[in-house]
Amino acid sequence: MCALRQTMIKNNVGMIVGQNVRALRKAKKWTQTQLANKVGIHLRYLQKIEIDGVNVSFAVFYQMKKAFGCDWKDLFKGVP
Repeated sequence: MCALRQTMIKNNVGMIVGQNVRALRKAKKWTQTQLANKVGIHLRYLQKIEIDGVNVSFAVFYQMKKAFGCDWKDLFKGVP
């Protein structure tokens, strides 16, 4: 697979996950600040996750999963 295609897939996955995080947060009626505090990350980092689809470590995903009380599939819904 060429480097450009890998980058496009990676960015798309990040965007999908970011949208899922935003949807889960809004379903709980939490602000970004509330979720950032529950997960133990900076607000700016959460904003980048939701908007830009930045790479997220497993530890952060795990803390999000715990905070939301959701399944892994909820965070990764729609990821190819």
